Amino acid sequence: MNTADNNYLKIQIHDNMVIMEWVGHVDTIDYRLGHQVFLDTVLKTNSSVWFLNYKQSGDITYEDSEWTIHDWLPKAIEAAKNVEKISVIVPENIFNKIPVRIITSKISAEYPQAEVAFFNNVEEAKQWLMPTALPNLSANGAGK
Repeated sequence: MNTADNNYLKIQIHDNMVIMEWVGHVDTIDYRLGHQVFLDTVLKTNSSVWFLNYKQSGDITYEDSEWTIHDWLPKAIEAAKNVEKISVIVPENIFNKIPVRIITSKISAEYPQAEVAFFNNVEEAKQWLMPTALPNLSANGAGK
C-alpha cells in the first residue's frame, strides 16, 4: 500500500515494514513533510522493520540536517520503540550521509534490540531483510 508517491518520495507499507524511498531533490517544506508522513505511517502501522532508501536523495541543507537531528529525531526515537530492523541505503551525496548515520545510530543506541545495517545498493539490503520482512519484497519493488 502506498501512503506517498510523488516526484521525490515514495512511502509504502508491506506487512510489518515501512519503506521510505527518496528519489530526488526536495525543498525544505517537502523534506520535512516527507519525514513526518513516514513517522505517521510508522506509528499507524506499528511496523517493526524500516527500509530507508536515501541513495538518490538530493542535497540536504544544513538547516534541514539540523532540523532532522534536533526536531525529527526525538520523534523518530519514540516511534522506533517496536523496531527490530532498520535497513539504510546510504545517500550518494557525502554530505547527506552524516545526518542519516546520526539518526540511525541514535535510534540504535536508544533501542539496542534494533538491528541497523547500511548498504550501498537495494539488492544487498533486500537480502539482509528477507528473513524478517515478507517474502514478496523483491516482487513489489522497494527501490531501484
